[in-house]
Amino acid sequence: MKAAAGLSAIFGLIAVVTGIKFLLANDRSFLVGVFFALALMSILVILWRGWRRQREKKRSNAARTLVGRRAEVRQRIPVGRRGDVLIDGVLWLAIAAGKDKALQRGDRVRVSRVKGALLVVEPLAGEAEKSPAPPKERRQSGC
Repeated sequence: MKAAAGLSAIFGLIAVVTGIKFLLANDRSFLVGVFFALALMSILVILWRGWRRQREKKRSNAARTLVGRRAEVRQRIPVGRRGDVLIDGVLWLAIAAGKDKALQRGDRVRVSRVKGALLVVEPLAGEAEKSPAPPKERRQSGC
C-alpha cells in the first residue's frame, strides 16, 4: 500500500507541474491531454487502493470464522514455513503454531487463530490419524 501512496504522490506532483506549464505555455492542447491522463491515472490508483482494502477486509473476516475448525494438511508445513490446509473443500494458507515439529501431509489440525488471511494451526491430540480419501479441493481466491 505504501507503493500505491507513493505512486499517487508522484502523479499528483506531475499534475501540478503540468498545470504550471499549462498556464505558461502557448500550445495548450498537448498539455491538456497530459494533464487529464495523469489525473485519470491518479483516480485509478486511488480506486485500486480502496478495492484492495475492501478485499483484504472480506478475506480476513472470512478467515476469522474458521477459528476452532478442524482441517487436513494438504502440503507439508515445515517449522516456521507456510503450507496448505483443506477446510470444507477449500485450500487455505497456514502456518504451524508449534515450533518443534513439521506438519506432514494428511495430518489433522485445528485452527487456533488467524493472522491476516493466514491460518495458524496446531496438531490435534490424535495426530497419528490420517484422513481417508481426500475430497476434491478448490483454491480460495487470493490466499
